[in-house]
Amino acid sequence: MRRVCVAWYKRGVKKIKERGAYVIQHLCGDSKHILGKQPELGVHAVSIGQETPVADARRIVGDKVALCGNVSPTVTLLKKSPQDIMEEAKKCIEDAGLRRKRHLLT
Repeated sequence: MRRVCVAWYKRGVKKIKERGAYVIQHLCGDSKHILGKQPELGVHAVSIGQETPVADARRIVGDKVALCGNVSPTVTLLKKSPQDIMEEAKKCIEDAGLRRKRHLLT
């Protein structure tokens, strides 16, 4: 099953890229158990949910793909102060390893 799904997914990613678009795959929830497989799909970036720490995700995927995340939309953005939002954003940037230049803060 996995082999068939991966083949079709890669095919879809390739078609999208051929049209000049970027491919960002979003993974909901704690996705550490599948993050290591995402670079092989050919996506440009992986968007992680608030349950997956940026530092863990970066350690798993390395420099193979860009990461997107990880300011919490349901807690930080809705319920916290602008200062708290800035602090969480800075932590995400630090955890992602800004020197890699492969992170989109979301």
